[in-house]
Amino acid sequence: MPYGPFNLEVSNKAQKVDYDTLADSIKGSLFKFSSFDKVEHDLFMFCVSPVEIMEYSNLTWREKRKAYKKADRVLIQLRSPTEGIELLGIYPTTIDSHSQRELDLGGEFLFEIGIPKIFKLKVTSKLKNKIRSDKFEVVASRTDRSAQWVYLKDWVKSGSPFEMQLFCKVSKSIGEKERHILCDAQANQNGRIINGTYNAQVMF
Repeated sequence: MPYGPFNLEVSNKAQKVDYDTLADSIKGSLFKFSSFDKVEHDLFMFCVSPVEIMEYSNLTWREKRKAYKKADRVLIQLRSPTEGIELLGIYPTTIDSHSQRELDLGGEFLFEIGIPKIFKLKVTSKLKNKIRSDKFEVVASRTDRSAQWVYLKDWVKSGSPFEMQLFCKVSKSIGEKERHILCDAQANQNGRIINGTYNAQVMF
């Protein structure tokens, strides 16, 4: 796990997942609302990784202060830029501090509506009240065109990976260049942005 200045790196290409290799606990979350059809549907996994910057000489003093050790929250947002990619399920879903899994908060946006990179990612007032206690490790939400995760302090400090799995329906009619999703990822300390990456393409 990084300690000092860092960048958040997003997978360039999503890894295809074999249905038969999934644990039952993951299947229970991904396929809660829709059954999996090997002909119609796809399963993918992608990662967001904090990578420490090893060469400090070209960094400004402000950049040197952006240390990953300060992070207590990581926000990740996924957006489908085309109607041809539909999100039917996500993993992880919401996890409480006792490692009990709950459903994703379907249709409930976790972040304020805005333009990534301009307004950054900001949790809604409603979510702030929900996660103010230490009850949760992860809070997740999904619509058919977007998914959002808030990884909280216990998860971030444990060094657990940020690996998201997606249950999708990808239209056969869309071209190869359209077979991608957009990802925003941001590390925060006490609600303040430390560092982030926005509009990263993840190819299918």
